[in-house]
Amino acid sequence: KDLSEPYSLFTYRYFLRNWPNLCILAKIDDQLIAVAISKIDDGNIGYIAMLAVQEEFRRFGIATLLIHKTIYQLQQCNCSAISLEAEISNRPAIQFYHKLGFHRSQRLTRYYFNGSDARDEK
Repeated sequence: KDLSEPYSLFTYRYFLRNWPNLCILAKIDDQLIAVAISKIDDGNIGYIAMLAVQEEFRRFGIATLLIHKTIYQLQQCNCSAISLEAEISNRPAIQFYHKLGFHRSQRLTRYYFNGSDARDEK
């Protein structure tokens, strides 16, 4: 079953090849139920590119565990900051990231392929 992020297979391979320690998968038996994919940008800035949890496994704390593990891994890489984007209309995601200590940095106009804006969180 597909996760919610519309990335191509090439994009997933790019992250897995370059930052395997920052690609965290959650599985039950052999079923992939959630993923957090990150990288380190120039300037030693951690970037959380994707967090996705299959719908039937949401609200069990899996996303929180994945983000905490991701933050820990990025800190172990001596990142000076961590950033991510969330679609401006995705209030639950924005509230989730705020609870974890992320704060709005700027609005990114027409950031997504569908033309919607994003909020840059740090």
